[in-house]
Amino acid sequence: MSGQESLAQQFDTAAEEDHLDSALTRAVRLMAEERRRLGEVTPELKAMILDEELTPVLEVVVDQTKEAYGIVPRSFRVQGDDLIDPHGQSLAEVAERGREWSRQEVAKETPGAWREYHRRTAEENNVSIIARMPAGTMLVEPSFNPIDWTDEERKAQNYGGLTMLRVSLKPLETPDKVIQFNYVLPGLDTPEAILAMQEKLGVAKDNRTINTNRALANPLQKSFHGSVLEAGRGIDGLAGIILLEHSLGHSAVRMMKRAIEHRREAWRFITSADQSDVHEELLAHIERLSFAHPQLWDHGMAGIRTGFTKELKDRFLGREQLASESTTPTNSILEAAAERAVLAGDVFIACGTTINATAFGHESSAAERAATASKLMMEVSGSGSCSACGAKGLLYGCGVFCYGCNKKWCEEYALTGKQLEAEDLTFSRLVRPSGPKNNRAQKSSAAKGLIEGLAAELAEINERRRAQLQATKAREQALPNTT
Repeated sequence: MSGQESLAQQFDTAAEEDHLDSALTRAVRLMAEERRRLGEVTPELKAMILDEELTPVLEVVVDQTKEAYGIVPRSFRVQGDDLIDPHGQSLAEVAERGREWSRQEVAKETPGAWREYHRRTAEENNVSIIARMPAGTMLVEPSFNPIDWTDEERKAQNYGGLTMLRVSLKPLETPDKVIQFNYVLPGLDTPEAILAMQEKLGVAKDNRTINTNRALANPLQKSFHGSVLEAGRGIDGLAGIILLEHSLGHSAVRMMKRAIEHRREAWRFITSADQSDVHEELLAHIERLSFAHPQLWDHGMAGIRTGFTKELKDRFLGREQLASESTTPTNSILEAAAERAVLAGDVFIACGTTINATAFGHESSAAERAATASKLMMEVSGSGSCSACGAKGLLYGCGVFCYGCNKKWCEEYALTGKQLEAEDLTFSRLVRPSGPKNNRAQKSSAAKGLIEGLAAELAEINERRRAQLQATKAREQALPNTT
């Protein structure tokens, strides 16, 4: 990567080469791009990101407790064969991104990737079915935990034990709208439950063969009478399952009622105003991370999501956490929660991503930090005023500091993993550090040696990576274009 490339080009290149628009880093990339384009992150984008980040939390709460199930309401505008959400996002494009991700996993020969590719293709096809169905129609899509896959395939594709049941309704009075209820249900990943659902969908004629992919590819389409409110009367509680009664029959409904008996609906809890302090801190941490180089996003988002998920899960379970439980003093709710998750050895599986509990801070290795610092040290990202000292001219690294301030940032990061704020750098320029000059020189020399010592190794790694990417693209091109 040329040192003269702009920050925007760095983002675009990194996203293309590293596939950074993953379920884990999508939020921070969107913030970085909007801030670059508009100079700020808008409330609309923050609301969309919060909604997206809450969905995997719901999955974890339902999957890892014995007290929860979830019903997530959504609304869409019909546009041709597509559905557009209130944030202007195309559901067909979201599905296609998931399908493309699976194509890349197939090319890498990841276990279960080919099955997942077909599953995501079915989801994409269902979007157009919903958009085209007549008013007064509902579509029921069962997305089961694929127990007919191998354990290795399920683990590689990040499946827990949940069943997602999407019910989409097109109202008689507003045929250009779609109302959707997404049920997140535990306890339905048994052969009995899946076979019963397949029978209602007309998938398994012999009532013995389980095919979860085929069940998703053959959604049930039924007409309903009256308004959506009438069809979904009682959606907030157990009576919400009556919505499905006319479509799936009493046996399947009884199983669903049994699966969520004595459980609380979790979506309303985690989205309530009572959790606004956690919501606000999540968005603040992601926005702060968006100023960092894309190479730091994966680790940073893993820590943020760990704390966000752990805190909301603990609150749902009524566990009152004490400040003394944190071994490191912090004013951050999410940092303290992430530390608790690390100590507990938590693993969170949701939305195609598995996160091993990750703490905030500098857990990356010295070699990784030095490699990142060596890249940022001489990288010209634009021009303007330094955020730390105010000097005008070229900006380096992430595009916010002059050469001198960026150099200090890189040296500190390489040695300790600490990511200095602008005010830290400003203070260091105003106050002369104490101690013998030779100690400061030795520290600076150590950082410089650490960085330069790994520069050649970084170049080698990048060269190998480019070769791997070329091989991956070649394998992708050889895949059949299944639709």
